[in-house]
Amino acid sequence: MPDQSLGSSKKATLQNFLTPVVLAIIAFITHFWYFRSFGLYEDDWFQVPRMFWSWEKIGRQVIEHFIYWPDGRPLHHVLPITIGGLNSAWGGLPGIYLGGYLIVVTNTLLFYYLVKRCLPQLVAVTGALTFCLFPADTTKLFINNFHSHQTALMFLLLASLCYLTRRRVLSYFLITASLLTYETTFWPFLGVPLLQLNWTKERFRQLAWHGLILGVIFTSITILRVYLGESRVGGLLQAQDFWWKLFKNAVAMWDGPMVSLGLTAVRPLTTIRWMTWDVGALTAAVFLLSLVLLWRESPPQPANITLTYSREVGSPQISGGMAVPKSFQEPLKIGLVGLILTSLNYSLSFYHFPVDCISGIFSGSAHMAATFGAALLASSLSTVLLLWAQSHRRKNCAILALALFFSLLAGFHVLVQKDFVRGWAFQKQFWSNVLSLCPDLTEGTLIFVEDEGGLIHMDYFCLHSWNNHVTLEKIIHFPQEWKNPPRLFTVDKNWIRKTFVEGNNIRWGEVTEFIFHAKWIVLPPENLILLKATPKGLIRLNGTIYISGLKFPLKEPGPNNIKHFVRTPIFDLLIHPSVMHIPLDGGLLPPAWNTVWPSIPR
Repeated sequence: MPDQSLGSSKKATLQNFLTPVVLAIIAFITHFWYFRSFGLYEDDWFQVPRMFWSWEKIGRQVIEHFIYWPDGRPLHHVLPITIGGLNSAWGGLPGIYLGGYLIVVTNTLLFYYLVKRCLPQLVAVTGALTFCLFPADTTKLFINNFHSHQTALMFLLLASLCYLTRRRVLSYFLITASLLTYETTFWPFLGVPLLQLNWTKERFRQLAWHGLILGVIFTSITILRVYLGESRVGGLLQAQDFWWKLFKNAVAMWDGPMVSLGLTAVRPLTTIRWMTWDVGALTAAVFLLSLVLLWRESPPQPANITLTYSREVGSPQISGGMAVPKSFQEPLKIGLVGLILTSLNYSLSFYHFPVDCISGIFSGSAHMAATFGAALLASSLSTVLLLWAQSHRRKNCAILALALFFSLLAGFHVLVQKDFVRGWAFQKQFWSNVLSLCPDLTEGTLIFVEDEGGLIHMDYFCLHSWNNHVTLEKIIHFPQEWKNPPRLFTVDKNWIRKTFVEGNNIRWGEVTEFIFHAKWIVLPPENLILLKATPKGLIRLNGTIYISGLKFPLKEPGPNNIKHFVRTPIFDLLIHPSVMHIPLDGGLLPPAWNTVWPSIPR
């Protein structure tokens, strides 16, 4: 006679294996389906070239970061070049992105197992889906972000798991690591003791001690940052509007959750508006996968079901005459904790960007850590919805509605992926064209690209950002004796109005101190290249232009110097292989190059 217990054990093992696998597939479709067509964006230009350094050079950089604590977050700079360096060694740029996928999947599964410890499996599944598909953070595809922001989130999740499994000393070491990686993931840990749902007086005393320990850790790190002369903390503490910033920070703890949760409700409409056949196909795949998870994990519907009501949620009394079904109590408590954690995410908003950022790298800085609390809140609401629907014989309708909602959130992230694909394709065309028209780079050369309708703009990241001025030195090793390497800026048509004459120099003033030590740039006569970006392509102007009423000679075309420079690994990823063989004629590039720009599909 077969052993029935053995058969049931195998079935349970299979079920426990299925959910993580499906979640991993959904994460891949949602965020990394087009990973082989991704490139470098915004802050990536600062970190990714270092991932291709020799290990000796990376090691020296790691030691330097731990000595000088750049931005007061040494791990924020160490983790990308070490983890990314390992991934680039075996897989190049695609390998780096696959490594990022593993980080995103690990965080999703950590959240799943975290919630599973506190509540039924269904809540863990809906929470994990929300965690993976959270639409307020559109930065999971930035290489710099999934090596720093997502690893900080990983430290928070690991610390939470350790705390709930009574490994509390280890949990405080892990949350300190998150503070040294990215600050916004630190304070949500304050509410983690509330995930132990027996809210007694003893639990709140434990919460008070927990908060005291976190306060000591945060204060100690802040004092150390001030001692080391870290500019961000020092500048904040010495700012004349310090108290005003604290007030705005308190307001952000209210506004931030409203923005992030509002985006969660609105982004499915974005998917519907921009739906294409390929987005629709991937959305349908996620719909079916979500349907399998929700159907499998939802509680069976009994023949007769009645809701019993209680006026208590745990220990505290609910005021007024409202009665709460007993089956709703734990999900509602989890939802309250989720709302608290979401608010705590914005407790350090004065360090970062405004909480109303809805796309681009700023959204990751503002909303990334809110993923934790928002996913808890969403799991609470979806569980209450399913329980209510089950009591009204509408369970199947609720499951279909939730699966559709999650699939549309996934479709939104597919749209983000396509924006990243288009952006990298444009960058490859743009920089190949730039080098084709400007092979005569010398020390101190400035390249201005004036936009006349030829530069495209992305919806979910900034294509023409601060990184433009460092890109040339990231793709070409200029001679070490050059103290002023060539730089490129994209400017609008009115850039000449932002110049002024100072002595014998003409200065241009569209530069912020955040990027440069000097606020104004001196325009070098006969070493400034002016390109016009038209819908038909790039054009290089020659001769003389007028700036502030004065004649200003542009750089005349010269010999091809690029072929004498050493290329970095990024050069081969970005620049078209025939760029070295295209003759310089000072005019439009061949039509085959020009027509690619406007034809990049949305």
